[in-house]
Amino acid sequence: MDIVEFFQQCAGEWMMQRTSRNLNLNTSEASRTKLLVEILPQSDPNIAQLCQQQDLAPTAIALATKISWDGDMDFGKQKYTGSNIVAIAPDAQSPELGKLVSLKNGNGSDRGILSSYVLRNDGTLVITTMHNQTHLEERVWFASENFKLRTSLLTQPDGQRVASFCTEIRRVPMPASA
Repeated sequence: MDIVEFFQQCAGEWMMQRTSRNLNLNTSEASRTKLLVEILPQSDPNIAQLCQQQDLAPTAIALATKISWDGDMDFGKQKYTGSNIVAIAPDAQSPELGKLVSLKNGNGSDRGILSSYVLRNDGTLVITTMHNQTHLEERVWFASENFKLRTSLLTQPDGQRVASFCTEIRRVPMPASA
C-alpha cells in the first residue's frame, strides 16, 4: 500500500473512541467522535493556498482530504467540532517518506502546519509534527478494512506529555431489507 492508497482507504464515515492520559499529572480523559474523511479534488482552492504557504509546488500534492469531526469528551461534558484540510506531498525519490500539510478548519487565516511522515513496510503510518515547540508523534494503522488504530504521544514545551490510544470503526450502511 502506498500513501495515496492509505488515505483513500481512510475515506468515509468513522466512529472514533479515544482515551488520553497525561503522564505527568496522572489524569485521563475519554472522547467519542464522529469523523468524516472526504477526498478533495485537486482544484480545491485550499490545496493551492497550502502549497503557497509552505513553498510547495501544487504538482507535489498527490492527494488532499477534508477531515471533519463532531464529538464529546468525558461522556458528553464537553462538545467539540471542526475540520482540517490535509494535503499529502510524497518525496519524489522515496514515496514512503514525505510531508503532510494541514490547515485547520480549511481557514486561510491560519498558516498550515507541516508534518513529516513515514509509511512503513508493515502499513503503519508514522506522522511527526513539531509546531510551536510542541512535538507530536502519531502512529496509524489498519487492523482490517473497517477498523483503524491510532496512538500518539504529545510532548509540550513545559515537559507535559500526553499519550492517546484511539480505535476508529468505519460506519457502513445497513444492508437493504429483503
